[in-house]
Amino acid sequence: MKRLLLLVFPMILIILCFCLSSGTMKDIFEEEIFVEYKEITYAESNLGFVVEEKLGSNYLKYVSKGKVVGECLFFNAGKHNANYLAEKLGLMITSSYFVDGKQIVEGVSTLLKYKIDGKKANVQMAISDEQIIIGTPIIYGSY
Repeated sequence: MKRLLLLVFPMILIILCFCLSSGTMKDIFEEEIFVEYKEITYAESNLGFVVEEKLGSNYLKYVSKGKVVGECLFFNAGKHNANYLAEKLGLMITSSYFVDGKQIVEGVSTLLKYKIDGKKANVQMAISDEQIIIGTPIIYGSY
């Protein structure tokens, strides 16, 4: 019985640590003070399939059927900070393309819990000269 407990307890501890490590972007970037956040000038809006809820001057969460399905952070930080933010997320980039002069980067971060079924990405970044917007699993609203 002791041997069984010695085998099971470490496994339960490892699983518990892994489950607790899946956090939100707000948790990951909360300690960062090197970037100034963009003031968002609009309130909650219904995008049809998700409701966008403003939670502070730089943070949005997306809700569908009463369940949080994503989040978005706005940074007043130029392109030169994009690599730092990607490293902070542990981002493995899966694709990169340009839309309206902004570089869109998609990738996978094991630190974030939101996922889209069938898509190998759970982070989307819109990078311009003066601003970086990061959404998980995607940026639902306009960027």
